[in-house]
Amino acid sequence: MKHKTLPKINQPGHIHFVTTKTFEKNPFFLDYNCCDVLLENIDSYRNELDYKIFGYVIMPDHLHILIWFDVKEQQDKPVPTPDGVGSGLLRTESINYKNITSKNAPLNISKIMHRIKGKTATDIRTELNINFKWQKGF
Repeated sequence: MKHKTLPKINQPGHIHFVTTKTFEKNPFFLDYNCCDVLLENIDSYRNELDYKIFGYVIMPDHLHILIWFDVKEQQDKPVPTPDGVGSGLLRTESINYKNITSKNAPLNISKIMHRIKGKTATDIRTELNINFKWQKGF
């Protein structure tokens, strides 16, 4: 039975529970070096993008993470909201992905995960010589 995909909702000021999987459920995180690279990137972007981590669990083939970011610092930047969606609520699949993950875009959960996943995949492939891939999306 296929699981129903829940909509991705970005509501600033709330904690986001995110699950992201490795490509084809490969158990890359059985290798502690891969875990170290992931944690280094989570921490590096935590400092750069100023989000908070309330908890995480690294499983052999996926990551669960609780992320919160401060909207006060983001108030000067416009938050894109598609028609029909309540104020401050952002359904990420309704908006051009490149716009919400670009360097100048307001901070949002898609941008945070895009950065973490991209850098982690690149670092594991180059530093550990492992053909690491994430599943698309989160």
